[in-house]
Amino acid sequence: MGRERQGGMAVGAMAGGISVRSWPALVERVLAEANRPRSEDHGDRHWRAVAAAGRMLCERVPGSDREAVMLFALLHDTRRENEYSDPGHGPRAAAYLRRLVADGAVRGAADDIDRLAHAIARHADGLLDDDPTVGVCWDADRLNLWRVGIRPEPARLCTGAARGRELILWAQGLHETAPTWEEVLAPGFDPRSVGGEDPEWDLRWGDQGNDDDWPRGMRP
Repeated sequence: MGRERQGGMAVGAMAGGISVRSWPALVERVLAEANRPRSEDHGDRHWRAVAAAGRMLCERVPGSDREAVMLFALLHDTRRENEYSDPGHGPRAAAYLRRLVADGAVRGAADDIDRLAHAIARHADGLLDDDPTVGVCWDADRLNLWRVGIRPEPARLCTGAARGRELILWAQGLHETAPTWEEVLAPGFDPRSVGGEDPEWDLRWGDQGNDDDWPRGMRP
């Protein structure tokens, strides 16, 4: 695993990667067990938007594990207890992943589970990572900062694919057009069918740049 630098549901796993016993059953379970699945900023719609961004990035980042990225999208904010300062929500979500592994709902080699647990546990800490899967996970989440009025900063994204202007602007409309789980997990899902540049963004939000608090784990 790359170390961080401070600063028809049928998605197929890569060979040797992570697998899910039943995606429909897992989605149903997670939605039932999540703390705040109806949250506008950190609930199910956000998770689906992250999944769509993850699908787009996996097409462009060689070596990323698409199944792991989909699990990250589904699980990363499930243990949030509030909408603002909750620095423990990532580690709690990583512990939840390990519970799903123990139950047999998620399977994978120890290194792959550890990599995904790391991505989930540290996703809101403002770090960078050169591992393709971890980088895609964090970038998919950060591209969705538009939903809270924050423009994603290229310097705070891990992958070259996510730093491009085209993808950052595509993510503007992602929260409003988030696909269903059935759609985003389908093998033939085209991420270009959702998202899109929002020409009204500057009028609504102004040139406010970024919230300096988010790297410490509050926003994504």
